[in-house]
Amino acid sequence: MSLRFLRPDPHGRTDEPGQAGQAGVADSPGLAGLAGSCGLVVDVRGGQADDVEAVAQARRAWRRFLVLMVVLVVVCAAAGAGAARWWSSHRPRDPYPWETSVASNYRPPTTTPTPELTPEPTPTSTSTSSSLLSAEEQALREAALATPAPERPATIDQFTPEGAIAAAEYFMALYPYVHATGDLSAWQAMSTQDCQYCSNISDRVTRLHQGGGWWDPWQHELTVTEYGTSQDDDTIWVVAVTISYPASMKHDGVGGSTATSPDTASLYIQVHWTGQSWLVEEGQAA
Repeated sequence: MSLRFLRPDPHGRTDEPGQAGQAGVADSPGLAGLAGSCGLVVDVRGGQADDVEAVAQARRAWRRFLVLMVVLVVVCAAAGAGAARWWSSHRPRDPYPWETSVASNYRPPTTTPTPELTPEPTPTSTSTSSSLLSAEEQALREAALATPAPERPATIDQFTPEGAIAAAEYFMALYPYVHATGDLSAWQAMSTQDCQYCSNISDRVTRLHQGGGWWDPWQHELTVTEYGTSQDDDTIWVVAVTISYPASMKHDGVGGSTATSPDTASLYIQVHWTGQSWLVEEGQAA
C-alpha cells in the first residue's frame, strides 16, 4: 500500500488531476470523502483492493477503540460506586452520625467540662450568716430568691423536633433561675442521671447557696442555630444554641461580689426521648 500526503485544493483537485478519476477511488464514495476531507490521496496503482480493505479495517479498529473506551468508563464508574457503597457499609460507624452540620462538630466527650456561661470566681469564705450582708445586699438576695421559675412548655411532652428544641430552650431558661434561687428541682427533673454537665451545674449551685451566695437574676437571649437526630436512634437529638447574656453580679454571701461582662457562649445540648418526655442527656461547649 502506498500513501501520499497532499495539500487539499479548494476546488477539489489534487496536484495530479489525472489520477483523481481512477476507478478505484471513484467507485468508493466513502474512501473518496475520507481522502478529500483529510487531504489524503490513495495511490491505487499498487493494490486497490488492499488499500480499501486497510482503510476499512482502520475504521473498524477506531470504532472498536471508542466502544472499548466507553465500556471502560462505565465499568470504572460502576466499580467506584460499588467501592463507595462497600466502604459505607463496612467502615466503623460513628455513634453520633448527625444529619445536620452538627454531625461534624459535636462529639460527646469522655469527661465533660462544664461550659461556663458566667465566670466562676474562687470563694473567699464559707460563712452562711446573712447578718454579714448589708441592707442593700440582703434586699438583692431576697429579690434573687424570689425569681419566678420559667414555665415548662407542654411541647416537651411531644415526640417531635419541636419538642426536642423546646426541651433544650427550657433547660437553658432554667440556668439563670437555679443560680439566682438555688432551686434545682426543675433542673434535676429535666436531667438524666448520667448527665455530667447537669450534675456539674447542680454541684456548683449547691456550693454557692450553701455558703449564703447567689447570682443576681439575669435574662439572656437564646438562639437555636442547628439541630439534628441520630441516624441510628431517632430518640436522641442534639440542639445547638447560642446564648447572649448581659452583665451580671455574683455575691459570695459574706459581703463580697464579682461582676461579669456581657458575653456570648455556644453550647450543644443532647436530649433523649424517654417515651413520655424529653430529658437532657449532656451539654458540651461548642
